[in-house]
Amino acid sequence: MDCLVLIAYGDGAAAEIPAPTPSCDLQEWAPEQLLLPHPTTGQQACFLLQGSSFQEVNWFKPDYGSWFVNDMVLQDGGMTMCTPCDPLFVALPLLAAARQETEDSAGRFCGTEHILESEPYPDLLRLAGCVAPSLEVICDSKQVGTDMFYRVNTAKVKGWLCCKVECLQTGLKQSALGQAFQDMDSVQLAAYCIAMLAEFVQEQWLAELRDIYHVPSSGEENQASQAQSSQDSVPVPGQKRPRFDPKELAKKRAKEAKDEAKRHAMAKEASTMRSISSFFAKPKK
Repeated sequence: MDCLVLIAYGDGAAAEIPAPTPSCDLQEWAPEQLLLPHPTTGQQACFLLQGSSFQEVNWFKPDYGSWFVNDMVLQDGGMTMCTPCDPLFVALPLLAAARQETEDSAGRFCGTEHILESEPYPDLLRLAGCVAPSLEVICDSKQVGTDMFYRVNTAKVKGWLCCKVECLQTGLKQSALGQAFQDMDSVQLAAYCIAMLAEFVQEQWLAELRDIYHVPSSGEENQASQAQSSQDSVPVPGQKRPRFDPKELAKKRAKEAKDEAKRHAMAKEASTMRSISSFFAKPKK
């Protein structure tokens, strides 16, 4: 039986389990797996549900490599990475679609099953128990008897996404490359965090975040770049120059810090290594 190397979050998550097919059809894969629409692309994506832990599944394989597992050698050097993910990211576009907001109406309230019901993605209904306890974080709610109904609230979504940005900022500053992020100003760091959220959040919400944190959009950055070029030849005294791309600066500083740390590690390792010729030298008497 083919096996794969799985790295997941949680106690006892690692296990020897059957490998999924190349099409990522994980119907026979354990523990519980879900095939859901990706929150930004809408295309099929793999997720792992283990108890209350919801995790995104990604597969990586280097050009060359194998794994040693106990007394076996796994010729396929691929690795499946499962990382914790907030299920509200998956629910948000479904909630926005179910609201059916118009100019004359703030939209309708819907039950959890109605929000998650999808013929192409029946696994969405299995998210109900994982998502329902958190829906009021981004939704208004109404109770009719024992049934709960929800409608996404734009102001709550903005507040929730701002909390995500704040958590990312704190985490980046405390990471191994923290100094690079501490050297950024507030706009640059916010731009970097918003770019990270773009993997799970649609553009309409990213635009709201950029407005809140005063991060220029791509179009504004291009205009600023063109204005910068036109003003370089004739500088105007006392006039501020347009801000450069904060996301590119953030990526550059993070890469520089990572490369510097790697050089230090290699230099330290090299200092403790013997040259290969020393192994063939005559022993000293």
